Amino acid sequence: MIDFNDISPPTENRDAERDEIRTELIARLESVLTTMVPAGKKRQGKFLIGDVLGSPGDSLEVVLTGEKAGLWTDRATGDGGDIFDLIAAYLGASIHADFPRVLQEASDLLGRARSTLYTCARTYAGKEKYPANPSHPSLAPKIQEQ
Repeated sequence: MIDFNDISPPTENRDAERDEIRTELIARLESVLTTMVPAGKKRQGKFLIGDVLGSPGDSLEVVLTGEKAGLWTDRATGDGGDIFDLIAAYLGASIHADFPRVLQEASDLLGRARSTLYTCARTYAGKEKYPANPSHPSLAPKIQEQ
């Protein structure tokens, strides 16, 4: 018996969708970050927050404009990456093992529906670098069940 859940969508469709979502995230970066982490503050072309969980503070900075828009660095931990890495860290997810989930969250932040091809991709549990964020709405029911 063939299990179609193991079949990945065509790579070119995934790459095109990822690039399209990244472009939209960068174009609306400040509003996306404000939605994701309301405690953040804008200062001198950067969005500042305390950590990947959205705590108040300024050790984590996300560049808002220019060539480096969407890149972030947490000076307290040395971590950093692009906007997808930040979303993954916020979710407490592995960027590699849970990328379809990260793309889904990015799509949700943009208020758009994802293509059905990509949402059918199977996700695999991976080692989490960050703990799950209990304040994130999609995680609240899971945390309450435990």
